[in-house]
Amino acid sequence: MKKKLVLVLCSAMMAMSLVACGGSDKPEEKPQEATKQTMKDGTYEVDTKDDKDGGAKVSITVKDGKITEAKYNEFTKEGNKRENKEYNAQMKEVAKTSPETFEVEFENQVVSAQNHEIDGVTGATGSTAQAKQLFKKAIENAEAGKTDKETIEIKK
Repeated sequence: MKKKLVLVLCSAMMAMSLVACGGSDKPEEKPQEATKQTMKDGTYEVDTKDDKDGGAKVSITVKDGKITEAKYNEFTKEGNKRENKEYNAQMKEVAKTSPETFEVEFENQVVSAQNHEIDGVTGATGSTAQAKQLFKKAIENAEAGKTDKETIEIKK
């Protein structure tokens, strides 16, 4: 008796699973294609609000709707980190990277990817997050054609 009950229950479950996998009479809905924003030619600059330690700034140059050049620079109250040999040597020793390396990598990635979703660089996690936010705003401005320099607060 128990074997028959188990057999009936298994058969019922199999039948229900086949019905659940069956097709629908409704035509498949295709997702709407996202409208692609095109960037307007020009140079777009965005920087961070200065804090006690310094900040960062980016600029992108757009030609024929494509990013042809990207610049990223971090600075302290003493000046540009990329140009500070002592700062770069100390950071490289601790983090295995430095602004003279990762800033150039960010720039190359933005031009290559044509967006702000860069991979970043190991050892420069905070800088990567900051660069993404700044480049994202610069690209938004390029899509809107807003060439005025903009200052934003970085979300940490």
